[in-house]
Amino acid sequence: MLRNLYNTIKLNYYFLYILFNKKIKKLSKSCDYDSLRCGDDKNNINYKYHLFGKETPPCCINKLVQLLFFVDKVFRENDLEYFMVYGTFLGAVRHNGIIPWDTDVDLAIKKEDLKKVVEVLKSTTSGQQHYVSKGDNENFIRLFYSQKNSLHIDFYLTEQDLDTLYLPESNNVIEVPLKDVYPLKEYAFYDKKILGPHTNKFLYTFYGNDVLRKVHKKYSLKKKHIISIR
Repeated sequence: MLRNLYNTIKLNYYFLYILFNKKIKKLSKSCDYDSLRCGDDKNNINYKYHLFGKETPPCCINKLVQLLFFVDKVFRENDLEYFMVYGTFLGAVRHNGIIPWDTDVDLAIKKEDLKKVVEVLKSTTSGQQHYVSKGDNENFIRLFYSQKNSLHIDFYLTEQDLDTLYLPESNNVIEVPLKDVYPLKEYAFYDKKILGPHTNKFLYTFYGNDVLRKVHKKYSLKKKHIISIR
């Protein structure tokens, strides 16, 4: 009897294992123009990955980098100014690329250049999958990877006076000395050079003095910092 019970349990476990693996095989492992981004797709093994402390999937990182390199090329060709801010600038300085758990790209542009930026982006993305959209408020616009895939670049609209740059962040405005921003400087970003502020002081102002010595991760469900020495 015990042997029959054992065989029954073993058989049931075997069928459950097969069913489970068939389900896993049906799940997507990547995203593209015509699919949702990994974190939004319930049929993707990386669904809501950022809530569980996982790093950004390579496919998403690659697409963010593609978008950034596309913008760098277009802006240089059209004599438009941009520079990295927030997590993208931190990634360039600390990781020489995207922060492994970052989910978007952050760039700054001059508010007075907005009209030309939108015109250039719309003309250069015509016939492509990328598209331009307004942000949630008047302080930024977005360039999406595609209309379905919401991986994106946020362009923050800056203003300035004689010695200060005013950079929006959520509902706040960060004041950065112009001497810490200009002249812009190129930073290694994988195999290319991307423009950023002249000094790292912006990072200390926004993230704290230990930002280049310690790595802080924040995840919604863990409610705590995961800290590691660089």
